[in-house]
Amino acid sequence: MDVSADGMDLTFAGPLKFVNTLKNLLPANGFSDPPYLDITASGIRAGYVLGIPSFGVGIFSIQNIGLSAGLSLPFVDQPAGVRFAVSERHKPFLTTVALFGGGGFFAIALNARGIEQIEAAIEFGGNLSLNLGIASGGVYVMAGIYFSMTGDEVKLTGYLRCGGYLEVLGLISISIEFYLGFTYRDKGGDKGEVWGQATVRVCVKIAFVNKSVPLTVERKFAGAAGDPTFDQLVEPEDWEAYCRAFA
Repeated sequence: MDVSADGMDLTFAGPLKFVNTLKNLLPANGFSDPPYLDITASGIRAGYVLGIPSFGVGIFSIQNIGLSAGLSLPFVDQPAGVRFAVSERHKPFLTTVALFGGGGFFAIALNARGIEQIEAAIEFGGNLSLNLGIASGGVYVMAGIYFSMTGDEVKLTGYLRCGGYLEVLGLISISIEFYLGFTYRDKGGDKGEVWGQATVRVCVKIAFVNKSVPLTVERKFAGAAGDPTFDQLVEPEDWEAYCRAFA
C-alpha cells in the first residue's frame, strides 16, 4: 500500500510562532514516504520522528529534543487528523544552565473538525549534588505549569516538587520528595472546579531492604455553579439565634 499526503501545511501563529522554527526541521514531503506506516482494520497511521542532537551555548545546554508528526486516515466514520509534537509527556526535553535546569513538551492534534487536543508543560528549578566519598547526596526544587485542552474541557495545573537524597557507603540511602499541585478544570459553561493534591514520599533503603511510605492528601473545590447555597450551610435555628443576638 502506498500512502501519501500532499499540499499539507501546519503553521503556528501568535505566541506559538517559535514552534515554526522547529517544525521547519521536519521534511516537507515526509508523508510521501513515511518512516513508519501502521495499517489496521480501523485505519492507517503514518508519520515520522526526528531526534535533534544535544547542543550547548556557553553554560546553556539543551538535550533530548524530539520532533514528531503523524497523519491518521480512518476507515471508519471518523475525520482524518494530524499531530505535531516537540518531545513527549513521558520524555520531555531538558535544559540546563549551570546548576539550574528544566524541561517540557508541546503537542497539538487536529482533525477535519478542528482542534482535537493541545497539551504542553514546562518546568524550571535547581539541582545541587555533593559527593564526599563515604557519603553523597543532593537536593532539588522544581516548579512548573501543565496545560491541556481536550474538546471543551480545559485543565491547568501549577505544581511545586522538591526533595533530596542521601547515600552512605552504598549501603544506606534515604530519599524524600514533596509534591504540591493545584489543578483547575473548566468543563464548559459555568462548570469548573479546583482540585489540589499534596504528596510526601519517603524511601529508606538499608542493604537489600527497601521501604517506601507515601502520604497523599486531596481536596476538591467546586466552582461558582457548584458552591453550596446559604440555606445549605446555615440551619434555620442557628440563623434565628444569630439575628436575636443583634435584636
